[in-house]
Amino acid sequence: IIDANTNSEEDLSSERAQEPTRFVDKMLSNYMNVGFIHLLFPNALILHVAREPMDSIFSAFKHDFPPGGFDYTSEFSSLARLYHGYRDVMEHWDKVLPGRVTHIRYEDLVKDLPGMAP
Repeated sequence: IIDANTNSEEDLSSERAQEPTRFVDKMLSNYMNVGFIHLLFPNALILHVAREPMDSIFSAFKHDFPPGGFDYTSEFSSLARLYHGYRDVMEHWDKVLPGRVTHIRYEDLVKDLPGMAP
């Protein structure tokens, strides 16, 4: 048992020493941080996965977020305003950082993941 634990700890420490090759963060407000991400990671792929508006809004609405930061998700009108604001911000990034954000449709990704992520 001691040898097994020692090996596991060694395996973990060698894994921690390796640099990650990919980092994914699905936080709902990341669209606001595209400029900051661009400055911090100038060579990183910034992938924007866009979903059909009503699918996005309904997904947020039906999710049972804890009280606090996402209270706006309990009302369709709030979500609609937020969605329009999000689209405006994404258009802004495309204007000030042309070509920096790669846009793909969520539906295309779900339909053909191997073809979308070679």
